[in-house]
Amino acid sequence: MNLTTRKISIIVPTLNPGKENWIRWIDAINCQTAEIHRVLVIDSSSDDDTVSISKEFGLDTHTIKRQEFNHGKTRQLGAELCQDSDILVYLTQDSILASPDSISEIIKPFEDKLVGAVCGRQLPHANANILAKHSRLYNYGPTPKTNSLQSEHLSIKTVFMSNSFAAYSKDILKKIGGFPSNTIVCEDMYVAAKILMANFKVSYSSSATTYHSHNYTIADEFKRYFDIGVFHARESWIRESFSNESKAGIRYAVSELQYAWKKEKSFILLSAVSSLSKYLAFKLGLNENALPTSIKRILSMHSEFWSDHHVHSELTRENPGE
Repeated sequence: MNLTTRKISIIVPTLNPGKENWIRWIDAINCQTAEIHRVLVIDSSSDDDTVSISKEFGLDTHTIKRQEFNHGKTRQLGAELCQDSDILVYLTQDSILASPDSISEIIKPFEDKLVGAVCGRQLPHANANILAKHSRLYNYGPTPKTNSLQSEHLSIKTVFMSNSFAAYSKDILKKIGGFPSNTIVCEDMYVAAKILMANFKVSYSSSATTYHSHNYTIADEFKRYFDIGVFHARESWIRESFSNESKAGIRYAVSELQYAWKKEKSFILLSAVSSLSKYLAFKLGLNENALPTSIKRILSMHSEFWSDHHVHSELTRENPGE
């Protein structure tokens, strides 16, 4: 089956994106040159008009309870609701496609039938601060690439993937078991690692672009990296399978400081404190077993993950016979 005959579905989880921002998101979808089979909005019981606006523009909607949202489980639900599609494109509600060809570009790597996932290129929003701009420039470069287990220099960066703009082969996603049912973050990295371990490939398309960035505070970054640490503590096989470069974080921190020095020196102190905060938070997350749930809820960006509902789901996953 060639690309022109493959059915493409776009899946986006939503929660109160705001009318103006949501219409911008929809407008960017509607101007795509690629033929889109379906746009599925999985809404976590928004308080605003997300569902009614989506229906007005002809998008399919599926509503879940707010406490039922999980980064892995909800995206797997999307895959299951789009069984008639060949390629599943995931976006977030604040990821605004930057070009009419963004979808056409992100599906091109699937010409290679062994490619299971493609990560798009994220560009900073117009209101992005210096640190947010650096993050996008550093992590989303101008050079496309495709990796497999036979690639040289495999590292944790090899399995980098972001569901703010990523596409998956539905068949390969199904073969590797889909998205994890209960993960705090990094469901995209989990799937990318599974795809590679199953001897398929993952790609990065620098020509498939979207606007997506966050002006995180130090507290935000701390909580985000605590959650990333929790993920890696629970999915330690990823760091064991793909060599974890101990100096990767240092290189990023140095690059960020140099960028701040060059572009806006007032951000140098914020950059230094942020880097230290992220390091400490990640280490805490890696050692989450030593912390009571009440403390983890405070340290986490996704406090709802530590609710009785999600904790029970995690225990069930680890001890299915009990």
